[in-house]
Amino acid sequence: MANRPFARLKRQAGEAGAATVELAVGLLVFLMLILGVVEFGYALFDWARVAEATRAGARTAIVSDPDTDLSSLYTGCDDPTPPAPVEAEPSDRVFATMQRIFPRLERDQVLVTYACSGTGAEERPRPILTVTVETQGVLHTLITPQLLGLDGTWTLPAFSSTRTSEDLAG
Repeated sequence: MANRPFARLKRQAGEAGAATVELAVGLLVFLMLILGVVEFGYALFDWARVAEATRAGARTAIVSDPDTDLSSLYTGCDDPTPPAPVEAEPSDRVFATMQRIFPRLERDQVLVTYACSGTGAEERPRPILTVTVETQGVLHTLITPQLLGLDGTWTLPAFSSTRTSEDLAG
């Protein structure tokens, strides 16, 4: 009879050890889940900001003078076979607008394309153009892998926004 109380203590100590292991495993799974939600939310936030920066860049580009020569488009849009689109770097104003929304954006990640739209009145001195602003190669840095010393970069999808330019002449 004297051994019975000690048997109960041994059994309770073993159960306490099992509970500690269960807590550690459960806590690890819970922390991984929470960190995954935070990482995914932060990635979606960057994704949305780059998409909005692209749209804002297109809106700014349609009312801004480009830093590139568009004379081939201005003279050739009325031809039966319009000229090829003109690709250019973003103007300072377009890029500044985009960087206000997504500060980590770099100039070489943005491309602006001007093309004939086929719209507008023929008597206008300049045709109405289609302006496309694209972002590509924008990196998102994951937080958790970097804390562990791993490479945690992910390339966001390319975004494109196309608008028809304004008829500012006359």
